Amino acid sequence: MMVFANVSKDAGARQEADRVFCGQYRLPLERFERWALVGDAESVASDLAELRNAGVDGFVLVPAAPNPLAQHDRFADVVDLLENARRGGAA
Repeated sequence: MMVFANVSKDAGARQEADRVFCGQYRLPLERFERWALVGDAESVASDLAELRNAGVDGFVLVPAAPNPLAQHDRFADVVDLLENARRGGAA
């Protein structure tokens, strides 16, 4: 499943994601809510865990932020949290 994500503790993350969608697709974030996650690493990992528990076998995370390279580092934190949850931790 392709999931757009903006992993950030910053309160402006939703506005960043909205600007990305408006600029790239000429549609607001609200039109992508089903496939877009915005929040800190823990909340994004929790949302992905819910999708995984519903039967999704894998994810392609697509940065929804003006600095996609910074998102890749944050995606690594999300993946670590998901793997820890899979091994019996929380997420």
